[in-house]
Amino acid sequence: MLLRRTAIVGSLLVVSMTVGGCSEDDLFSNLNGTHAANSTPRSGAGQLSPDADALPNYGDNSSARRPRPMSATDEREALDKAKALRPVLEAQRKRGRVAPRDLRPVLEKLGAGRVTIAERAAATSAAAAKGSTFGVFVGRTACLTGAVTEERVYLQVDGPFPDTGCLEPPVAH
Repeated sequence: MLLRRTAIVGSLLVVSMTVGGCSEDDLFSNLNGTHAANSTPRSGAGQLSPDADALPNYGDNSSARRPRPMSATDEREALDKAKALRPVLEAQRKRGRVAPRDLRPVLEKLGAGRVTIAERAAATSAAAAKGSTFGVFVGRTACLTGAVTEERVYLQVDGPFPDTGCLEPPVAH
């Protein structure tokens, strides 16, 4: 009896698929990824981004972590100020004066724009590490961004970040 019922159900399944426009092979054909059911939808939803490894909205979501472009004039001025500033910061580092209160006067003497300075955060926690991070506006579109620790001086020229100005955004998750 059970065998007969199974045969009837199987027959009905084949008949319903044939009437519905599917063959019995179509029932499992998409499991190995060769069937059109696994193809990209025509609407554009789900199409891969230019960087196939990136998440769909990565560009928008990470835009606050990318600096804005600089004008050529501001970039040249910032590079000149960076060359002048590096030896002064190195001298501060060698004296062990790397706290924000020690570096603020040095950065303000630079004569650039607005200075932002903070305790340096450790890379693995929110606890402050010995040293400072800073950002100095140069012109309207450039920044001197850097850090001074007991071990080294880090200094770069970049454009301002959309949310944090000349300071690099904090580490995200």
